[in-house]
Amino acid sequence: MNFKKLTLSLTGLVLSLLVFGGTAQAETTNITDNHASRVRGNINDYEGLFSRQYYRVNKKTTVKLAFYRKDNPSKITYRNLTIPTGTIISARSWTDPKNAKITRINDSFHMADLSYKLKQKVITSASANAYGNGEIYIKFRPGRNFTRVKRPSSVLPYGDSILAKGGVSAIRQLPTVTGDSVKLTSDGYIEYYKFNQQPYTSYSQRYFWSSKPTNYRKINHVLVKGSSVYLYYRSKLPNVNDKRVRKSGPYQYRLTIKNQHTPYSYEDTTQGDDTGFSSIYTIGGVQYNTRIAQGWN
Repeated sequence: MNFKKLTLSLTGLVLSLLVFGGTAQAETTNITDNHASRVRGNINDYEGLFSRQYYRVNKKTTVKLAFYRKDNPSKITYRNLTIPTGTIISARSWTDPKNAKITRINDSFHMADLSYKLKQKVITSASANAYGNGEIYIKFRPGRNFTRVKRPSSVLPYGDSILAKGGVSAIRQLPTVTGDSVKLTSDGYIEYYKFNQQPYTSYSQRYFWSSKPTNYRKINHVLVKGSSVYLYYRSKLPNVNDKRVRKSGPYQYRLTIKNQHTPYSYEDTTQGDDTGFSSIYTIGGVQYNTRIAQGWN
């Protein structure tokens, strides 16, 4: 891997790191050789960034969810899920090679997931013979079932909106993960997962957390101020430092998620070019990290 070339290509990774719609100067540190170098440029220029699109479901739509089979994880089991009108999904789209009027979308790579609340019945029915959260696959005609929309302010701008507990020390261990996580879903939920690594010997992929969160809450309001996002929900979410700000109603508890504007590069054989990039946030004052990009040269 050529770190000199990679550093030069990172003019798109940091100075204007967009977080929750804001910009800030930041520094990228190469943990491998403990050398910190400040790079300049616009993050949107970087080809290895985990970015995605968002779509609103215009009418009740049935999509396919893909799960890995436990008896043969190289094969996939498909289940149907009906998505309600108004749901926001995170995905990538491309034109169907067999029909230019048809668009295909999926959420299989660094996408903000739909909530467990929405997928619960499907995940439960698949769990006996398969594992995973269920990746979405759908074909549609643009302008009918789905409309492209802006990113919801409650999810992170890059990556899958899964934040694993820990700062620089946790990033040093990647791709190994040992901490709990917080997930922000595209359809407006915050979920907390206890670490529960599930290895499958016949397949290289590992799931670090169960498909079922330990706890979750519907986000009822989002307030953005600079690098901070304030999430409001009805009842306390265990395991995070949220604060009670009202005695009744849907906005009783507030949780602060703040971008620290500190992305790091590190060796990661699961990422392109054997390099990954993670950024540090705080959730209720506690450090978490999330993967935002991969090496590209």
